[in-house]
Amino acid sequence: MEGHGNTVGNIVNKGFFAKQGSWIYYSNFSDNRTLHKIGTDGIKSIKLCDDECCFINVSDGWVFYCNASDKRTLYRIRTDGTCREKLNDVMSIYVSVVGDWIFFSNWSEDQSLFKVKTDGSNETRLNFDKSVYVNVVNEWIYYSNYSDSLRIYRIRSDGSARKRINRFGKCTHLNVYGNWIYYCRSGFVRSNIYKIHKSGLLKVRVNKDESEDIIVDDGWVFYSNRDENGSLWKIRTNGRDRAKLNNEKSSSLNIIGDWIFYCSGGKQYRIQKRGFDSCFA
Repeated sequence: MEGHGNTVGNIVNKGFFAKQGSWIYYSNFSDNRTLHKIGTDGIKSIKLCDDECCFINVSDGWVFYCNASDKRTLYRIRTDGTCREKLNDVMSIYVSVVGDWIFFSNWSEDQSLFKVKTDGSNETRLNFDKSVYVNVVNEWIYYSNYSDSLRIYRIRSDGSARKRINRFGKCTHLNVYGNWIYYCRSGFVRSNIYKIHKSGLLKVRVNKDESEDIIVDDGWVFYSNRDENGSLWKIRTNGRDRAKLNNEKSSSLNIIGDWIFYCSGGKQYRIQKRGFDSCFA
């Protein structure tokens, strides 16, 4: 995504993988979830540091991440593993790098939205809502407001024009895709996938499966189907062509190119979006 350090779908699902150029940067579950990079050809893997990491972003020669080895504070390191640097002292979740800014939910300040420059300067508070499932899309930030029963809100990246988009709550796993916001309606009879227009004027149900960990890419919604032991499924964004992709419990879905990376039994796997045989990531 141009100007973005990772995709909104990856970030909502913990951002264990990010890509820039011919390298994939990832949290390696086989090495205590430390930060590694591997060529897109899958041949050469390089360890960048010993930090346990998530919410990985790559931008302008830097890797930005939430450091779970240091109270989930914000760090950056050069893509070659040099110049590791701590950027703040607060618990930073749903980290998204867009242009010269890093946006995050500050869990040390009641989960409110903050932003800080990519060098760690000019920290700015954007709201007073408990903000989760944060999507930063150009000048807008979309999020579920835990302070308002997980209703969907949006706010400009400068903290202005805050607006509630829908009237019903329990909306989780937001993915902004085109003019639509895809989400799970959790805690409401069944956790089906819905989409709502950014204007809030039109809502459509996409599936009838008990769903979680959704990610939208290339006209498809990929998700973990709790009706089928948490296995990986996909359905078109128009609700058609529902298909099963594997037979194992699959969580924390991230997509890089034609591959879906997921966690199962404490290990990482990948599978093609078409559903061919999975293998260790």
